[in-house]
Amino acid sequence: MTDKQPSFPIFFLIFMLICTGIFVSLGMWQIKRLEWKTRLLDDYAHAQAVPVEVLKQNTFENIAQLSKREASRLAINGKFVLEKPIFLRGQILEGKPTKALVVRFCMKDKNCIPTILGLTNNEKINLSYTSEITNVIGWIKPPPHNIFTPRNDPARNIWFRLENLDLKSHWPDSLLTEEIFYLEAPPAHLSLAPMPVVNNIRNNHAQYALFWFTASFVTLVITVLRLRRRT
Repeated sequence: MTDKQPSFPIFFLIFMLICTGIFVSLGMWQIKRLEWKTRLLDDYAHAQAVPVEVLKQNTFENIAQLSKREASRLAINGKFVLEKPIFLRGQILEGKPTKALVVRFCMKDKNCIPTILGLTNNEKINLSYTSEITNVIGWIKPPPHNIFTPRNDPARNIWFRLENLDLKSHWPDSLLTEEIFYLEAPPAHLSLAPMPVVNNIRNNHAQYALFWFTASFVTLVITVLRLRRRT
């Protein structure tokens, strides 16, 4: 009496092929991210190498247009409004948690840009600063978005993200842009660390792509060995 031939592992084969396809897709996605991140870093390097762009007309339209670029470094004219500052949580400085100090920078047309002055852990910092018109240099960017970032609690002045609706409720007397301005050099007397705009951009997508392609290769090897063992 002969032994019964084991059934063909069809469900195992389908599962492993699906896993392989998913891993390859993730690897290809990381390749695309690598290309985008490389262009982004090149744009930042170019923006740092050329003379700073001077915003001659401080209007919402001009700022919104500039923020569509990957990297816009510019000089704008206006004054700081330091009442009701925001301390944005979830920032990292030299491996330690810290907060970003956010105030308003208001232009001649009364429009204001939420502005990150720098990083600090001192929420009792003395914010005395001249209210005169001044020129500042920095980067204009859309607000960062991450679905895993906790929600704000404006009533308790607890902030994790710079959402425009929350900012408008916190500063109801100002017309606010959707964009965020990152001050390049914080005022010296405030003893703030500058907010990294370029240095904190990681480009590890080549390693991520290698991981997913390796995972797909391993699943294929396991599948082949499983089918060969059957024979």
